[in-house]
Amino acid sequence: MRNEIPATPIHSVKQLGEMIRKRRKLHKITIQQMADHMGVSTRFIGELERGRESVSAKTLLIALNLVGIDIEAKPRS
Repeated sequence: MRNEIPATPIHSVKQLGEMIRKRRKLHKITIQQMADHMGVSTRFIGELERGRESVSAKTLLIALNLVGIDIEAKPRS
């Protein structure tokens, strides 16, 4: 059995931040490594994972890519 996080509908920035933190830890990426890769501070990573709402879409997409999260937009039924 793989230690994966199942697909989950995201309804808030906080939920997305929590998912990023879980995936970062799953992949054994430190906050420092993530910050270095993204060109941001470790404080910023902490704020991202806590769901700070002022994160730019570009920076968010970089973080999601780094921890292996794909975003899929689909119309609601």
